[in-house]
Amino acid sequence: MKRHLKLILLFMKLSLMKEMIYKKTFVWSFITITAWWLVQLTMVNLIYYNVKAIAGWNFGEMLVLLGTFNIVDSLIFAFFVNNMGKIADYIRKGDLDFFLIKPISSQFYVTFKLFSFNELYEVFLGMFLVFFGLGKISYNIPLINWSVFIIMIFSAIAISYALWLITSCFAFISPRISEIHEAFISISQFSKYPVGIYNKFFNRLLVWFFPVLFMAAIPAGVLLGKYSFIYAAFSIILAVMFILISTKIWNFSLKYYQSASS
Repeated sequence: MKRHLKLILLFMKLSLMKEMIYKKTFVWSFITITAWWLVQLTMVNLIYYNVKAIAGWNFGEMLVLLGTFNIVDSLIFAFFVNNMGKIADYIRKGDLDFFLIKPISSQFYVTFKLFSFNELYEVFLGMFLVFFGLGKISYNIPLINWSVFIIMIFSAIAISYALWLITSCFAFISPRISEIHEAFISISQFSKYPVGIYNKFFNRLLVWFFPVLFMAAIPAGVLLGKYSFIYAAFSIILAVMFILISTKIWNFSLKYYQSASS
């Protein structure tokens, strides 16, 4: 574990050095992220101008939900978007050979090699949105809720990583589908809406089979006292289970890989 943490820090350092070469692009990304964030906030304001609540979530609570989604979404993008997006290219071009000969887990190396610092800015915007939303709510959040919420954020990142890797592994079967990893990105968007807006079938599907609702909707609900702490235990169990499944699928998928030398 210590070795892996050192490698992650090294990957982050190298990624920062690479990003700082293009300083104008780095600054411009902050501007575009801020603009998109303001657009989202404006849209929520327009929706709640005519309604008091959506599926039992008032304006302040919805801001907490969106803020939670932005935190988790930005963290998984910071760590994994540049990595998951390249898996299909590595497979198609035979570049995966480079990772397989290294004295470290190929799964770890492929999925943690690159880091996007641009995304960290949105983490702080998400945190601001959570506290701004709480300021609109008339009750205080107990410390235990905050503690469970933080645990669920880490579980959400682990679940998201596993689901993203599982969808990316389909590239071993069809390497020409270079954007297969975007399937997870699209499905993950369901988590920025209240659980109650989905019917029973989709609710169960997005909670237990492809548990993207544990990314934001359920953690935010636990923080606000809408859901029981038992969901925190479920999130930890799901995180461990899907991490193990994703590793199994990765190792199994490697059997279908045709190296550049074959």
